[in-house]
Amino acid sequence: MKISEELRKKLTNPLQGLDEKNDKFVEVQNKFKGIAKKLFDNYGIKCGNKIFRFAEIEFYYYNKKEKWQDKWNTATYYRDKNAGELFFHYSGVDICFQSDSENEFGGILIRSLVEIDENGNYVALHKGPMICANLMLNSCEEKMPFVSDKVDSLDYNMIQSDFRFGVDKESQEDEKNNNLQLCFFVNQYKDTVLEWNGATETLVWDKKKGELKISKRYYNRFKK
Repeated sequence: MKISEELRKKLTNPLQGLDEKNDKFVEVQNKFKGIAKKLFDNYGIKCGNKIFRFAEIEFYYYNKKEKWQDKWNTATYYRDKNAGELFFHYSGVDICFQSDSENEFGGILIRSLVEIDENGNYVALHKGPMICANLMLNSCEEKMPFVSDKVDSLDYNMIQSDFRFGVDKESQEDEKNNNLQLCFFVNQYKDTVLEWNGATETLVWDKKKGELKISKRYYNRFKK
């Protein structure tokens, strides 16, 4: 299933046009926040007869030419995919950037999804990337899940950010102590305040040990 031309452009060369006058960490965060807002506002994941809206997403990107990225891009899985395609891996599922060589690749990890009914009403919040991956695969019926713009238009003015989970925090800070917070999330869907309290478990690939491990994340951002 083809994605919209607007989203395809945003996912191709996602960091093109950085303002060299500004701090690069700040520029990167602003670029990715713009993509996050577009996904939260206008897109969802279509799985069979179900639609899931994004509640929490996390950005990973590698470009061999950009040596300044070496502090924060080492956690990116290699892939050879077209913009907007889904990439299933050890830690969950990504919406891919245009990734057609070993020099440039990356994607957007789906960390949490809001399940909605056929009228767009809230059903449930599903937290954790592996939980989301399993949910999507178990809901897709004959066709694989895909990114869809056939959803109600929203307008999230207050998108929150945080450090990426499972990535060394020091690699997400620059020499000026600017924070590169590339995990974006929202605290409500339409009129429903999302319940972020509680814990979720996920499988994480330990690159140093070369094995999978179970990691638990505690959510305590917001209360109803």
